[in-house]
Amino acid sequence: IIYLSPFPYYSFSGEKITISYNQESRFAKVTDTEGDEISSVIFFWFAWQAFYPDTFLWRKK
Repeated sequence: IIYLSPFPYYSFSGEKITISYNQESRFAKVTDTEGDEISSVIFFWFAWQAFYPDTFLWRKK
């Protein structure tokens, strides 16, 4: 089963991206408007927070 982002696309730094998630493989993929995959990295927030404690966390309003 593949879940697409709840919106047709997200805008990040002025670029439109789409996020899809495959529940079976537990893998997410980010693509641009042409369908080309954008490199992404999986990391754990607590590790990042330990190294960069002043990082601003974005939350949807």
